[in-house]
Amino acid sequence: MDSLIISMAIVPGVVAFLLLLVFTYLHEQSRQPYFRAWQVGWGAFTLHYALQAVGALEGETALGSFLTSLLLVVMAVSIFVSTRLMK
Repeated sequence: MDSLIISMAIVPGVVAFLLLLVFTYLHEQSRQPYFRAWQVGWGAFTLHYALQAVGALEGETALGSFLTSLLLVVMAVSIFVSTRLMK
């Protein structure tokens, strides 16, 4: 069970966190508003995987399931917003 949690929640969560750091760096360098939208999206995706890992370790709840789904919606909306912010 532990290797399943690592492969399905922790490793993608770490990758999402690294991408959050990359977009934070890009936003600091250029101050383009669409990079801020990408930051929000990758931050939501990181939290999504963190909540998935917690749910797998401690047991899935209705609130946890709702929040993980909501964070995926935030990711999708931030991608949409970022396309609107590009010139």
